[in-house]
Amino acid sequence: MEEFLYGVLLTGPQGLTLPGKARLQIDFSAGADSMEALAAAPLQRPLIEVSLVPVTGTVVIPLLSGLAPIPVSGVCYLGLFGPLWFVVSGGALFTPLVMQFNFSANNTIIGGVSWRRGQPLGRAFGMLGTRLALPS
Repeated sequence: MEEFLYGVLLTGPQGLTLPGKARLQIDFSAGADSMEALAAAPLQRPLIEVSLVPVTGTVVIPLLSGLAPIPVSGVCYLGLFGPLWFVVSGGALFTPLVMQFNFSANNTIIGGVSWRRGQPLGRAFGMLGTRLALPS
C-alpha cells in the first residue's frame, strides 16, 4: 500500500478559491495479478482491461468542512500503463464530498470536487493538487 499527500486548491465558478489537503492510501497490489497476466498474454485482438484498486484516506478543506478530516474511500481505475482515474467519496449522511481526479504529471493531480452538505444541488469546484512530502 502506498500513501500520498497532496496540497489541493479548489476553485469555484465565481472564483472562490479554497485550500485543503488530501491524504490517500492506494493498494496497487490489489490489481497487480490481472495486470501482470494482461501484460504477459499475447494479444489476438484489441483488448482494453482496467482493474479496480481500492483507495482510502482523508480530505481536509477547512473552509468547507472545518478542521476535522473527512474519511474517504473509493477506487482507482488502473490500466496497463498506470492509474487512469480516481473516484473517492466520503463524509457524513448523504456523502457530502465526491472527488474525481487523475494524474496530470508525476506530482500533480487535476479533477473536481462536489460538496453538498445541507444543499440539494451542492457546490462544484475544479481541483489542482501538488504532491507534498509525508510527515515523518
